[in-house]
Amino acid sequence: MILKKITYLLIVSFVASYSIRAIGTFFPVIFNDSSVVRITIIIHAFSMLLQLIFFIFFLASFAKNREPALKVVSFLAILGSMAVFLIYIKNVGIVFNVEILQLFLINKYLHASIPVVNSIFHLLFFIVFKNGLTDDEQINLARPMLAAILGVGTFLFLHLVVFLKLFQFPMFAWLEQMPRLVAVYTIPLIGLAAILMLYFYISFYQYIDSLNLRKQK
Repeated sequence: MILKKITYLLIVSFVASYSIRAIGTFFPVIFNDSSVVRITIIIHAFSMLLQLIFFIFFLASFAKNREPALKVVSFLAILGSMAVFLIYIKNVGIVFNVEILQLFLINKYLHASIPVVNSIFHLLFFIVFKNGLTDDEQINLARPMLAAILGVGTFLFLHLVVFLKLFQFPMFAWLEQMPRLVAVYTIPLIGLAAILMLYFYISFYQYIDSLNLRKQK
């Protein structure tokens, strides 16, 4: 099942992406090396691409015979993930001195609002998904789904902080690019949200694996 493979790759890239962010926050000197910066940006972009592909295959396979509401929020999650992926593609272009989507994302308010909207779409996805779980899925996915809702809710809060900071500072900056005190003190929240999301993806991967084993019997 392709969705299972995509979920596995997403888990690996997710761990790599957030590990680099954590290390870079506490030891920013590593980003003095341009090659480290390029590798980091590529890993982040690849992780976002896998998230986009995850929702595409979720809609095409897992949600295919489910209620219309799940299909709608899955499509919204795809749109949100695609928009965020475009931001990371722009960042890849910057580090390789190639102009990609520079004009489209030149507005700092647009740049900051996309992750907020994406988080809202993802939050809707997980809420609808949780509410529509079957009895079998409740046993395996109820807690991981709740963890995902809390994780996405935390990310939504952090993205709102970034957006509201635009009205205080003239330049756009992600949390890890803000004053060191802000960056360090938000690490626990980012780490908690990442762990909650990772818990969901691992549990979902295990559930898909169990479905495959049942089909083979």
